[in-house]
Amino acid sequence: MNSELLILAIPFGYLVAVAPMLAVIDIRSHRLPNSLTLPGIVISLISVLGVSIIENKWLELVVTIGVSVLIVIIGYPLARAELLGMGDIKLLIAFALPLAFISPLAFLIGVLVSLAIANLVLLPKILRRKLSTQTTIPMGPYLLLGLIGIFGYELTGLMPVGVWS
Repeated sequence: MNSELLILAIPFGYLVAVAPMLAVIDIRSHRLPNSLTLPGIVISLISVLGVSIIENKWLELVVTIGVSVLIVIIGYPLARAELLGMGDIKLLIAFALPLAFISPLAFLIGVLVSLAIANLVLLPKILRRKLSTQTTIPMGPYLLLGLIGIFGYELTGLMPVGVWS
């Protein structure tokens, strides 16, 4: 088994472990607590730094950091306008670090899958007038579903052929 897979599985494991708590808290209070999102960022950052050092993947590290900075540049004004929560931005960064390290496109696809899931769930409610377009929606559960799915899929791509056989 390669070291990149093992190291990047660490933030994946953490994010999967805290996902149920994050989803419930976000649904109930519309918040993603720092006590769960910030450790995800730290674990993810340490993991990608570790892989960069061990596997000599410095370009991937620069791209990954760039994607994370871009999330802040785009996300902060959205949070100030109350269109997105800062917890959502921190959650995106926790996922972006290891996932964009594997493939920046995979991270983008993960975000798009998350938004598609949210639309599939929420659009019928809006059409039946059970939700208004002004309703605050907890995005955490949808981000978790889409990004965990894509992250898990990408990790399987790092496995050498025959690992499970």
